[in-house]
Amino acid sequence: MNRIVTIEALGQTDDAVFLRILGLARLYLREQTEDVRFFASDSRSIVLCIDGGCAFLYAAPDAPAEECEDAMLAVRMMAHEVYANRLLAEMGEAQKRGQVYRLCAQELAMFVPLAVKHSLREAFAVMEAVFFAQESADERMRRYADLSHRIRHGCYQVYEAEGAAALCVANEMGQVLIDQLCVLPKKRRNGLAIRLIQAILNDNKPATSAVFFSRDEQSDRFYQKYQAKPAGEWAYCRFSEGEN
Repeated sequence: MNRIVTIEALGQTDDAVFLRILGLARLYLREQTEDVRFFASDSRSIVLCIDGGCAFLYAAPDAPAEECEDAMLAVRMMAHEVYANRLLAEMGEAQKRGQVYRLCAQELAMFVPLAVKHSLREAFAVMEAVFFAQESADERMRRYADLSHRIRHGCYQVYEAEGAAALCVANEMGQVLIDQLCVLPKKRRNGLAIRLIQAILNDNKPATSAVFFSRDEQSDRFYQKYQAKPAGEWAYCRFSEGEN
């Protein structure tokens, strides 16, 4: 695997994991930081980002097996978890996996966008209730501190409105990658999520579509309800202590 030193070396690929890597690269390669590392195979069919012990790995459908093996060797040496655009044999069994969806802005023209706030404290209170309620206080504190650091450095944008919250983690190639989209249980079925998506797209013009990692069947049904199109898949693996 070769160290990537320019944005141009990444190329362009219409894939959600790749969009996340490209967004991080556009931010961090200007600083040549050693905290976040970017790699690509000679054929550019493998692109890899390792950020704080978490790896994001894009492997093209025709990526040679030996390049996939080299990429996973680098991941296991430098990270304890990996998100990939597909399950590779070298990852073992995926602990989590799901679909990727893309929603075009033109499908949202009828929805009035929410008036959003960019408050991490208020957004995290929503995310905490929906996603992190079972975590320990220390885990939630570490998660908050990590998000705060990333927002300060421009990695993420945070949105909250009326009990709905989300993170925008990349705005590349006319597409906004949205993560941690959630609504408080008592606020659901009021159209808040779709109106928040509309607000995020408005805030990130000229982006023409939003991309989402769907994590369960309930999320699948939500995106399908609004005519979001399937746009690939994702797989996640966390390595046991001593594996890497």
